[in-house]
Amino acid sequence: MAGITGPCPQCNSSISSPHQEGFPKQTVQPSYAQDDSQQFIQQQPLQQLKATGEAIRPEPRLVTAKSQRPEEAHQQVEAYVRVNDQQLAQNIKHTSRAGVSVPSMQKKQKSVLWLRLLIPLLIFLALGKGFFTLVKFLKDDRELTTNQPPLTARSSIEETIAQPAIPKESELPAIQITPIINPTIDKNPPVAETNQQPTPPLGHEASALLKQFLSAKTFAERKELIFSKKPPNELANSILNRPWPISQISPGSVIPHPAEQLVEYYYEVRFRENSMNFPKSATVLIQQRGNEPPKIIAEPIIDCIGGALVLYAKNPQDQPRDFHVIMDARINCYQDTIPNAAKKSTFYFRAHYNGDDLAIAYANQQSETRQAFNSPLEGLKWKNPIPVVVTLQWNTIEDPKRPFLEVIEIKAKDWNP
Repeated sequence: MAGITGPCPQCNSSISSPHQEGFPKQTVQPSYAQDDSQQFIQQQPLQQLKATGEAIRPEPRLVTAKSQRPEEAHQQVEAYVRVNDQQLAQNIKHTSRAGVSVPSMQKKQKSVLWLRLLIPLLIFLALGKGFFTLVKFLKDDRELTTNQPPLTARSSIEETIAQPAIPKESELPAIQITPIINPTIDKNPPVAETNQQPTPPLGHEASALLKQFLSAKTFAERKELIFSKKPPNELANSILNRPWPISQISPGSVIPHPAEQLVEYYYEVRFRENSMNFPKSATVLIQQRGNEPPKIIAEPIIDCIGGALVLYAKNPQDQPRDFHVIMDARINCYQDTIPNAAKKSTFYFRAHYNGDDLAIAYANQQSETRQAFNSPLEGLKWKNPIPVVVTLQWNTIEDPKRPFLEVIEIKAKDWNP
């Protein structure tokens, strides 16, 4: 069968047996039913070997099936083909599509793996350093804050300012001064006595004044502690001429007025249960002008604490009247007993910002009082309790059967006399 060319029984490719001298080339279709003297040769195709890049192997081994049957010879050829296919697959594993060897690809994969591990590690180290820096900064700032002295008043602030070093008297150079004698000038002029006392803490005098006022029992004891435009006989007939129930005070707002050289101190006074019908809490105003001693404004005390507003709002009166109150205004009216309630606004009057209502008054939408809340220049806002001086009057004309308390005018937006 030397020189015979025919199809492979496994892959159906054309194969040839080695050519020997004296035998011409022949092309036959092999039949597996021939006798045992036939010979079969399996040779790897040249194109597959070129694709793998390997050298052509030596001549294939001749399989003789002289003593074998055709079926056994066929099985032997199939086994030979499988061995060559396995070897070809192993050779292909060592070569990539681009001709790069597998070991080089493994090296690249290892380098990429190191980069994937190195980048998170660097990020973690950077975050750790930033956290350590932040903790150290907060610790240093806390130590700096705890080591500084507290600043509780203006005098404390001035003490913290570095003062220049003043040399001692012994360190100063001796300087001789020749006095100039003038016969027209007295040699020994009188020296003004200065008994300057240290400045008390802010509001200290006001607090002491209010405590003295609350503990007094007569008008004579309170007369020098208050300021009022009312006549003395009216003040003497008010609650200022009676002992007051036990109370507690709390400082509130401090409002300076530099142009007027005026400082206003607002205090909250809380009363226990008493038989004088005092409100549970009330606002007291103390004013101090320049170097004058502070004074308590008496009008809010008489109107709110003394019950003057409650008495006026209890029954209809003929004449309007001014009151010093804390006013909380609302844009609408939901009281059905008030005539034309849908066209009115509501005003609550109290002795303290969060206290109980002492009286309730109303104003028409077309009134000047109502229009003042629409002007930004007036500074009036809804639901914003403020101390005011307001003029009230009983309205018995709109509906004589349902009289109500009406706001005629807001004279002032503070209690400054």
